[in-house]
Amino acid sequence: MAKPPVKPKSASSSPDGAQKPSEIVPRKSIEILNDRLGIDLSADNPDQILAVLSSIKRSASMSPYTSADMLQEYKDRGFPELVGKVIDTIDTENAHRQQLEKFAVEQEQKRLNGSQRGAQFIAVLGVVGSLIAGYFHVSVILCSIVAAASIGGPPAASIVLKVLHRRESSE
Repeated sequence: MAKPPVKPKSASSSPDGAQKPSEIVPRKSIEILNDRLGIDLSADNPDQILAVLSSIKRSASMSPYTSADMLQEYKDRGFPELVGKVIDTIDTENAHRQQLEKFAVEQEQKRLNGSQRGAQFIAVLGVVGSLIAGYFHVSVILCSIVAAASIGGPPAASIVLKVLHRRESSE
């Protein structure tokens, strides 16, 4: 198997063979970093590039509170009263969100409870109706089907219909 050709070192490579960031990063990305963020990747000093990149901070905390650095920055810039307001606003917003979540859970539970009561009512009504129909000599199969469908709901009714359809098609 042939070896890939060795790429000669360009004049812009550093003496130790490492490439400059401008040789690794696509030109379009370099332009975006330079235009929008003011990051000059053409600088030969990697420490300068790292200093610029590390100055761009992003808060990725799971805490609802603003970072201590940001709060300190508010104080340093002459807004000490803003720190308390920020914390109070965050606390108020969290309490409101938790109240909404609690309300949503309560409403969902009420809906589920209502569905259960409705299903129980239909099941009892179906069984009682089947018993009354059986008392008046209606077909036992029909009474059994109504009782099963009222207790089991749509899945039971579907199964009963499939069984009846198979029985009819086999006759």
